[in-house]
Amino acid sequence: MPAMSLPFRSASRRLHLAVLLTGCSALFSGCGYRLTPRGSGLPAGVNTVCAPIFGNDTSEPALETLFTRYFRQELTRVGRLGSG
Repeated sequence: MPAMSLPFRSASRRLHLAVLLTGCSALFSGCGYRLTPRGSGLPAGVNTVCAPIFGNDTSEPALETLFTRYFRQELTRVGRLGSG
């Protein structure tokens, strides 16, 4: 490998990385993550949403309890959980 190609290769990689990161930033900057849809989010006539206990098919004990608790907390936080 010639001595002059190494700095050129390094600069070329940095340029490619900068272009890739800039492109990804531009692509994903317009994407927003929302847990609730815009507006009311519920169909007409639906006033509450109930969350049952989730099942656990993993080897991690009590994972369903943890997941159910956090899921219900999030529903309560956005004000859409019924007491059923």
